[in-house]
Amino acid sequence: GIGNHSKYFIVDDACTYIGSQNLYQCDLAEWGVIIDDEPTTNQMIEEYWKPLWEASYFEKDLFVEKVMGGRTIDRERENMNGLSGHAIRASMIANARTQI
Repeated sequence: GIGNHSKYFIVDDACTYIGSQNLYQCDLAEWGVIIDDEPTTNQMIEEYWKPLWEASYFEKDLFVEKVMGGRTIDRERENMNGLSGHAIRASMIANARTQI
């Protein structure tokens, strides 16, 4: 199977970036390559991006009902007025644990 933890960007189907770093200032010591060439970028799309895209999603892997059913935390804090930050956090953690 396909296994790669690289970061991969295509800009306007004309420029490609592939590398290992995250886009954080402290992680810029890793390596990456910018390919500013439309024909090469199109080749990367066909040989690399499209196979990755096809292999990245299987309908059976997505449990929409489970994800949506776990949305019981009041992220708007409508029902948490007057609680301390610690109490709100503890409530959210306890609620999240009951959803597992």
